[in-house]
Amino acid sequence: IGTFTSALNITCPLKTSRTKPKSLNKCNIYSQDAEKSRKLFMDAQEKYLRTNKQEDKLDFVQKKKAYDLRLRELRRTANEDHIARTGNKSKAIWDVINSERAPKKQRKDIS
Repeated sequence: IGTFTSALNITCPLKTSRTKPKSLNKCNIYSQDAEKSRKLFMDAQEKYLRTNKQEDKLDFVQKKKAYDLRLRELRRTANEDHIARTGNKSKAIWDVINSERAPKKQRKDIS
């Protein structure tokens, strides 16, 4: 085994390489206001799931839409700040585009 291992190491040496870390636009977009909207949205969802009434569903949909719009606004301002702060505007724009295009994590449904 020793002879085989040394012959293999001579013919096929182990290559070491380093990967560059990706610098994605990871900024904190959550605020007190967004957390409050999320709590209201989650409470409305739980109420709708408990009662299953139409007016609770409308309230839930309205609060979810408000929460989504707030998150979109926060994300947009964070992206604008990131682009304004950086020296290489073109690279920053492509970083934002690629972070938005990145595939979301897939959930596995357990049946």
